[in-house]
Amino acid sequence: MNSSSSEVSLELRSLDDVRCFWLRAREVPRRTARRTKKQYERYYVALYLLALADHQVLSYPLKVLERERPDFILTWKSDETIGLEVTRATDKEVQRWITRAEKEHPEGWATMASPLGYAGDQLEDEWCVCVRKAIAKKIAMLPGYRAVSRCDLLVSDDTRMGAGNRRKVLAILTPWARELKQREPGLGKISVVASLDVLYDIGGESHIFPYIEWSAPKPEETAEGVSFSDRVEYAGQVVAEKAIQAHKAAGAPIYFIDSKERLVKETSDDRRFEVRVNEDGEEITIRELSRR
Repeated sequence: MNSSSSEVSLELRSLDDVRCFWLRAREVPRRTARRTKKQYERYYVALYLLALADHQVLSYPLKVLERERPDFILTWKSDETIGLEVTRATDKEVQRWITRAEKEHPEGWATMASPLGYAGDQLEDEWCVCVRKAIAKKIAMLPGYRAVSRCDLLVSDDTRMGAGNRRKVLAILTPWARELKQREPGLGKISVVASLDVLYDIGGESHIFPYIEWSAPKPEETAEGVSFSDRVEYAGQVVAEKAIQAHKAAGAPIYFIDSKERLVKETSDDRRFEVRVNEDGEEITIRELSRR
C-alpha cells in the first residue's frame, strides 16, 4: 500500500505492521492538491488502528480491505468480518474558508483563530451536537451497505471548536450512543478521532486512547480534570497565539467564529468585519463590527 489513490489490501500481524500502515497513510496532500476521499479515510483508519494496537485492543492477524459502503472490511482469522465506515463531523462554512485560505496562502500563513465566547460546557455541548448529526446521517445509509456481521463507525473531527474536555464529551455522548445501539442492531462500535486522540467504543467500553503517551498526567491531575489532552491543547493554544501575533504583525488578517456564529475577519489595525465565504471561495464583507 502507498499514499496514492490505489486500493488498500493488507494483512496486519503485529504492532509494527500497524505502525508501518500509519507511517504511509499519514502522508496526505493538502485539500487544494487533489486530495482524494480515500486518502482522507485511510489516514483516519490507520490512526484508529494504531490507537487500538498501542493500547492492546487489536487482535491479529487482521486483514484490511478497502471497499465502498462500507469504506473498509476488517476480517480476522476466526472469520469474524465487520465493516468500518468513516464519516466527518464538520462545519461547511469553515471548510470553505480553509480551502480558500490554502489557495491564497500556500506557504501556510493563513490563520484561523480559536472560537471565542464559549462558557461552561457550551463548547463540549456544541461539539457533541455536530458528532451526533454526523452519526445520524450515516446511520440512515447503513441499510444499503453490503452485508457484514456489524458496521463500526469512525467519526473524524473537522469541527471549528474541537472536542474540548474529552471526559465531558464522552459523558455526554455515552447514554445517547448506548440507546442508539439498542435501536440499531447492525451498528457496532462508535469511535471518534479528536485531534489525534481516539474516543473508542462510545456507549460500549467507552475509552479515551491518547496518541501522545509521554504527556499522560499523574493520577492526582486526572482526578482534578487535567488530562494529557488538556495539556497538549493548552500548549497548542500558546503556539497558536504566537502565530496569530506574528500573522498580524506581518499585516495579514485573522479569521474566527464568534459566539453569535459569525465568521469574523480581524485586520492588522484591529478592525473587525463580519464576512461570508461563497462556494466559489469569494469573500463577501457583510458589515463592520463594533469592538464593544
